[in-house]
Amino acid sequence: MEPLRYDKPGARIAIYPDRLEMTTGFLWAKKTHVVPLRAVTGVSVAGLGGKTLTIETSGRAYALEVGVGAAAKIREKIIQALSR
Repeated sequence: MEPLRYDKPGARIAIYPDRLEMTTGFLWAKKTHVVPLRAVTGVSVAGLGGKTLTIETSGRAYALEVGVGAAAKIREKIIQALSR
């Protein structure tokens, strides 16, 4: 499976067969999070027009502002990766 990448300033996500890599924030507040796919407990879309993608684990929830319409598409790709 080729990794899916979504690059946007402030919200970058890459889906690999075994993990998710997320980058949030700008400049000095930029943080990179690596989450194993087996640790993901939920994926949801919220916000006006469905622009916020929320990825939940047992210890934390990550909210990424990915843009209107993109969150639902990325959510489907994550669900496909989880079902493998």
